[in-house]
Amino acid sequence: MYAYVPRRLACTGVTLVGLSLVIFVLLRMVPGDIVSQMVDLQAQADPRQLEELRRFFGLDQPWHVQYISWLAGVVTGNLGQSWRLGGPVLNHILDGMSVTLELAFLATLFAAVVGIPFGVWAAVRQNRLEDGVLRIASLAGLSVPVFWQGSMLILLFSLYLRWTPPMRWISPLDDLANNLVLMALPVVTLGTASAAVVVRMTRNALLEVLRQDYIRTAHSKGLAGRAVLLSHALRNALIPVITVTGLQMGYLLGGAVVVEEVFTLPGVGRMLLQGLTQRDYPLVQGAVLFVAILFMLINLVTDLVYALLDPRIRYS
Repeated sequence: MYAYVPRRLACTGVTLVGLSLVIFVLLRMVPGDIVSQMVDLQAQADPRQLEELRRFFGLDQPWHVQYISWLAGVVTGNLGQSWRLGGPVLNHILDGMSVTLELAFLATLFAAVVGIPFGVWAAVRQNRLEDGVLRIASLAGLSVPVFWQGSMLILLFSLYLRWTPPMRWISPLDDLANNLVLMALPVVTLGTASAAVVVRMTRNALLEVLRQDYIRTAHSKGLAGRAVLLSHALRNALIPVITVTGLQMGYLLGGAVVVEEVFTLPGVGRMLLQGLTQRDYPLVQGAVLFVAILFMLINLVTDLVYALLDPRIRYS
């Protein structure tokens, strides 16, 4: 275990270097830059003014020089200055990350709380009406587009029923109750597809475990069905479920872009989308790299949780 973590972190560092290069190159393949965004190209722009602007933003240098300069700053913890918002990129990311992390965490919690019990119920009621209904519902949850679901929930609960307050951000540190009410619709929107995945994974994993010999042995010893299900079957079935749930939280960090835009939440996802539209290269590069680091750390923690659920698993 102690040797596994440093080795895994070293591999993560190499992956991040490659990812930073991909981010840098792909971002500059998008047509236009911040200079073309700032200057009206339909007017008679002074070429010297355009050249001066490109020099000010460092866009006159070769791309590999720009990349090395940016990467050197990243290594020292300096993600650069935002061209549009002003100020250090890291400060903007940290301000928005609290919103995005809360959204992703609550959506993951929603997926687990809803998905695991319904998955267990579907496995216990295999090939019955309840199982069929849950399988159809999970397929529908995977098929509904996030932006459409979010828009419909806003129309229903905010405009028609008026059950939810206007979408004005309230920090949980200021008012936890109103914050949770505000986050209810975004969490359901973002977590629906993940809950559907968890339902299907829990059902399949539990059915596989219930066919094992040691489960039949536990029943033959006279143990109660509920005890066998919860103490023996479910604990072993949770290992692939934990894998899926951990990966889902990482994916939800990326999926938060659409949800934050629909519900106007001031998170990193919405900031990233606006930075991409405005060609704010330092902001987009820093935000994507920061989310990637969180995604990899979540995967590492998920792997380490395996050993707590199954003592047979050892990392060397």
